[in-house]
Amino acid sequence: MGHWQFAPGAKVTAGIFNLADRRYVDWNALPNGTLASSTVLDRFTGAGRTASVSLAVSW
Repeated sequence: MGHWQFAPGAKVTAGIFNLADRRYVDWNALPNGTLASSTVLDRFTGAGRTASVSLAVSW
């Protein structure tokens, strides 16, 4: 993730996430007692490759 302040009080932030587009599970999001071999893990996989851009302006 990176940012660029192009004017006083104005900043653009952009990032690319899961660049390798790999399957992953956020273990903190799983219900307690879920095993690594559980068949419901597909319900909790993270997003594929994504991009984000935002603009923040303060005055």
